[in-house]
Amino acid sequence: MRASNEKIIIIDFGSPLNKVMTRKIRELNVYSELVSPTITAEEVKSMRPNGIIFGASPESVYTNRSPKPDPKIFDLNVPMLGVCYGLQVITQFYGGMVDDTKQNEFGIVEIEVDSRSKLFNGLPAYNTVHMSHGDRVKKAPAGFSVLAHSPGCPIAAISSEKEHIYGIQFHPEMEATKNGDDLLRNFLYDICQCTGQWTMKNYMDESVAEILETIRKEEVILPVNGDVKSIVLAALLHKAIADQLVVLFIDNGLLRKNEPEETTNVLAERFDMNIITLDEKDSFFENLKEVEINEEKELAVQNQLINIVQREVSQMKTIKWYASSILYSDKDEKNNPFHQSSMLGLSMLKPLQSLHRQEVEELGRILRVPDNILDKQSLSFTGLAGKIKGKVNEERIQVLRESEAILKFEVFQAGLENQLEQFYTVLLHPEWDFKGEKWSYPILVKMIEKINSTRMMRAKIPDGVLDRIARRISNEVPKVSNVYYDITVDPAIDTQKAVSESPNL
Repeated sequence: MRASNEKIIIIDFGSPLNKVMTRKIRELNVYSELVSPTITAEEVKSMRPNGIIFGASPESVYTNRSPKPDPKIFDLNVPMLGVCYGLQVITQFYGGMVDDTKQNEFGIVEIEVDSRSKLFNGLPAYNTVHMSHGDRVKKAPAGFSVLAHSPGCPIAAISSEKEHIYGIQFHPEMEATKNGDDLLRNFLYDICQCTGQWTMKNYMDESVAEILETIRKEEVILPVNGDVKSIVLAALLHKAIADQLVVLFIDNGLLRKNEPEETTNVLAERFDMNIITLDEKDSFFENLKEVEINEEKELAVQNQLINIVQREVSQMKTIKWYASSILYSDKDEKNNPFHQSSMLGLSMLKPLQSLHRQEVEELGRILRVPDNILDKQSLSFTGLAGKIKGKVNEERIQVLRESEAILKFEVFQAGLENQLEQFYTVLLHPEWDFKGEKWSYPILVKMIEKINSTRMMRAKIPDGVLDRIARRISNEVPKVSNVYYDITVDPAIDTQKAVSESPNL
């Protein structure tokens, strides 16, 4: 489902910034999609894109291992924009020269526009941009104009206006590029002739129509837990097919404090849905009792969920469809235990598969899902079990649940919720208490703030707030011994180091 026939494809040469670009294009109301560098020209042609963006890469374009697009793509007569490595791909293909600068240009840089073009139309002569490269264009291809330069990059942008081909060494998708949105709008609207039809209101209307046409009079089952995407999907399906939707809320005992009640109340009271509620806490804890590794916890939770849904479906002879809340970012469908519909003997419905999480939240607001639901932090497929080091049981879940509820209260009480990208607690392995008399649980508090699209760091929280959090958790949650504050950041959410050490990102 798409809210428009307009499309920009982004050829992903391996940089995490290409995902940032995909989201940015969508924020500018044009549908965008990442594709592999192995995509053929015929496959691109069949997608009928309005434009192509050649993305960034950690590789050097002149090495044998560097990814290259199908050269026939350049014959498709589609507007093109090369970004960083993508500029160098265009340069090399059309006979220009790329070499190693011997000195990386990384971070905030000022460029000067030397020549006007559609790409820089309306932008000032001097622009602050985000650079991230070690290679650069040494000689522009014949027939291309040099549009801009920086102190460390004599050729920071090029164009062939006649062919609608452009290349820039900097990253317009990054917050540090002051007029990046305006430059991208020029490419999308003036060069690619897009009209900006990608909105969640359009998506909702088209999705409802498509769901109705697909489902007709048949019934759909949707398992719902406390996560945002399953609740938004329930609201979308209910708008389309009303009572043909069977909502199955499975209380697995692994949700946050008050989450089961909040979820069922919203669906029943605001949307007047009929909900089948199953108390399956005991069965999930039984499956998890000897499991310590997170990957095995995922498998245990998944298997039990499959068993329950199969059991319920077998008793509902009128159910023909299973609704999956898989998103665009879940391409491997790891978080969807029923990616093979044959497991249930049902057809699969995936209305959210084109959306990012932020778009799901926006769609939810249009569907009148309350903000307290949409603003919740993500929770993994295993729920609170994924935040427990070692074995999982009901007591440990309860300790973690109460600790996290206190953290949430104090964060909101201090007005820090908008500053923080993530805040949560982790239950560490049991230890002897300070008296050496009994086992107790240490709690690790993590609070992380976003620096930019690719970097996060531990939040600098006032000492008074940290003191209250530690004091309340240790005093109010039974069996908690110590409370620690983690001042590190997980490498998985910090790509800054990778960016700074690569020739082109």
